[in-house]
Amino acid sequence: MTTSLRNLLRSFTGRQVAGASRRPAPKTRLQVESLEERAVPNAYNIANTCFELGQQAGPNQLATLYITNENLKTGSFTGYVNDYVGGQDIHIPVTGLIGGPGQVGSPQQETISFQGSVRLGTSTEGVSFNGIVTQPGSLPGGTFMAGNLDQFFSTLSIRGAHRSDVDTAAAGWGQPIPS
Repeated sequence: MTTSLRNLLRSFTGRQVAGASRRPAPKTRLQVESLEERAVPNAYNIANTCFELGQQAGPNQLATLYITNENLKTGSFTGYVNDYVGGQDIHIPVTGLIGGPGQVGSPQQETISFQGSVRLGTSTEGVSFNGIVTQPGSLPGGTFMAGNLDQFFSTLSIRGAHRSDVDTAAAGWGQPIPS
């Protein structure tokens, strides 16, 4: 009771009662630790993968994309499209970019685009693609890609273009490039 009365008197007067000692507050020492450098990829690793691009409306394979190199920090990649035109295989070098959310609510998808062309004598063959690709390992069948494939050609006398809605489920999932 005596201690409680002392505390009450101290609160009114703002003075400490004689004999009471105050302990200093413990000192806190803040420290900084250095962390090792970590590189976190911004894009999916789909280097050395090929995608058979087929029409969504049918089993026709239009072209095959081969991704040969990829920069995981920037999402840029290089490769080629193997296009079968007029009875011959045409290898069209392409450059592309992977990055950005594919569809709202789908964290396993990112956007993908590529384009390229090749000159063959007096004609030019080219491709352009915009679509989505799934994260490798997120689906049981493999890596899935879908979007719009534009194929175009020009010669001295004619020009033409064709747009197709394509996906890899129609023609086969993304697979490692055969060696």
